[in-house]
Amino acid sequence: MPFTYKKEDFDTSEPYQNLMNIDDPFERQIQEDELKEYAIKLGVPSFGKRLKMYKDSLNPRKNAKLHEVRMTNFTGQPIDLDSGDWTANDFGITKDTQEGTVFACPNPVTITRRIVNIDTGEEKVELVYTKGDKKWRRRIFSKGITSNSRKIVELAECGIAVTSETAKYLVNYLFQLENLNLDIIPEVRSISRLGMIKDIGFSPYVDGIVFDGDDKLKNAYAAIASKGSRDGWVKLMRGLRGTSVELRILLAASFASVLVSPLNINPFFVHIWSGESGSGKTVALMCAASVWGDPHWQGQAYIQNFNA
Repeated sequence: MPFTYKKEDFDTSEPYQNLMNIDDPFERQIQEDELKEYAIKLGVPSFGKRLKMYKDSLNPRKNAKLHEVRMTNFTGQPIDLDSGDWTANDFGITKDTQEGTVFACPNPVTITRRIVNIDTGEEKVELVYTKGDKKWRRRIFSKGITSNSRKIVELAECGIAVTSETAKYLVNYLFQLENLNLDIIPEVRSISRLGMIKDIGFSPYVDGIVFDGDDKLKNAYAAIASKGSRDGWVKLMRGLRGTSVELRILLAASFASVLVSPLNINPFFVHIWSGESGSGKTVALMCAASVWGDPHWQGQAYIQNFNA
């Protein structure tokens, strides 16, 4: 049977449909072989793959599977998401392919928030994952990392099992997870610093904004909160101010620090130096820090040093 198809006709369903309309299986197979040779002469790429996909589309079971919605199924998961081609459960994240089953990650991983930085517009995602203890852990990662198969291996440092071999699969899983659930995953605003935010307020005293900055600054951010008695603090500081000029200077500098932005003035440093131990430098510094947050050195400390 002579064919009159042009190369571009193989980009439509016509040649495949005409072939499958042949009722006799033997005749259809002969025509398939001849059509394949004809397509090769025309330079049609992947004819066999295209024909297989068309045949699959005629199979009700396979066609239904193509449109099957798979959901993440992790025990205690914080959010239910469409996982696309991936099976995502407590046994890991896998996908069946023609070459076999591929693994994106052996432990549960999902996305709970999309995070957009107010200052830069940079987008990040909050990943929630578990390991053997089944406790959900949360970390915020730049999409420059989660969408790059070379960089995503950095997640291994946080306990997410990914290697150079599985990296591309984890990237694909997270891509599908985010883009199939844009209307479900909440988007929140973020900030990577402390201080004034134009037309919004003063960070961290703004509701609905999360911190997405450096881990070292994260402790300082978390240390800033209201606690104790304002009147009691004022009474104590008034008494201490009379005992030390240095303490008065540091308290004034602490209060003045938040005026730099609204007054549009240059930042400043206060340097208190003494070669003698017990001169009160540390106590004065803690008093200045207590204006805004936890003044202790340990734990979530507002006081930071410049050690590398």
